[in-house]
Amino acid sequence: MSGPGSTSLPRALPALAGPGNADLVGGRMAPLWLLLVGRAAVGRHWCLILSVGLLWALLGIVIVIDSLDGAIHVPDRWFGIVLLADGVISLAVGATITGTARRMRLFQGVLLTIMAALILMATRHSNFLLALIFGIAFTVDGLVRITIASLLKFAGWRIAVALGALSVAFGLFHLQPWPTWYAGTVGYCIGMFLVLSGANL
Repeated sequence: MSGPGSTSLPRALPALAGPGNADLVGGRMAPLWLLLVGRAAVGRHWCLILSVGLLWALLGIVIVIDSLDGAIHVPDRWFGIVLLADGVISLAVGATITGTARRMRLFQGVLLTIMAALILMATRHSNFLLALIFGIAFTVDGLVRITIASLLKFAGWRIAVALGALSVAFGLFHLQPWPTWYAGTVGYCIGMFLVLSGANL
């Protein structure tokens, strides 16, 4: 469309990245939690948020190391029970709503239930299937992060690319058997998820 009241997309994008836009931080899209909490609250408690992010990442590193050394102190079945409960809740919620949200909830519930069942089975084949699922998920997530950051080049896009590369590297590492022959799949997947979540804070 054209006319005096219309704005072309190239001219509209810089306007969106302006300092007064409440949905952007430093020229990049703000995370959902920041939009919900608010910039003022984050500014007052930035030290606490930074500490939580660091502790979250450190906890993830500890879990990854714990899984890789073969001495798994956190039973995988705990994660399986949590995922199973989440899957059942998603299925129950999906049965009560309609539209696209219903399909998404049901898909999430089925996927979580399958993953929980594989974790609780704790067999060599189930561990391999989990490694395949997690490996592909981390690889695709990393590639998407890298692609979006490379195309948009928002403030801090190099950090986003680095995190994406880390996710891809972990996904590829997940797909090969060394060093635990898939026995530590659940532990170091949860640990790496915590590391990436902490870094995103």
